[in-house]
This record gives sequence, C-alpha cells and structure tokens, in this order.
Amino acid sequence: MINYTKYYKSEEVPWVTFIHGAGGSSTIWYKQIKAFAKEFNVLLIDLRGHGDSKKLTFKDIRQSYTFPNVAHDVI
Repeated sequence: MINYTKYYKSEEVPWVTFIHGAGGSSTIWYKQIKAFAKEFNVLLIDLRGHGDSKKLTFKDIRQSYTFPNVAHDVI
C-alpha cells in the first residue's frame, strides 16, 4: 500500500504532487508544504518501500520495483 498525504483546498485549484528521490520519503518536503498549500491542492507520496509505505522484501524489490510499476503507483 502506498502512503500519501493530501492537503485539499478546493476543486477549483490545481494539484501539485511531490515525489521524493530514491531512498527518501515525503517528509523531505516539509518546508514547501505551507507555501504550496496556500495556492494548490497538494499530494505527498511515499513511493513503494519508502517512508510509511509498505516495506518491501528483497523478493518484492526484484519482482515489483520497476519504473512502470512505480509510475502506475503515482498515477
């Protein structure tokens, strides 16, 4: 399961999605949230195996941690 946090303003404003780098988590964006949440809906994602998302076993990593799968998670 992918962990995410939403800061919802309204239907009328666009979304900004923050995605961390390899080995990170959504907590890296703590300084940006306040400013962006004033103008946008904000979505913070912990990619699979990162942050508060489900931890992966070595077998999971070999079988499911591919660019297409990660892209699908984000979409």
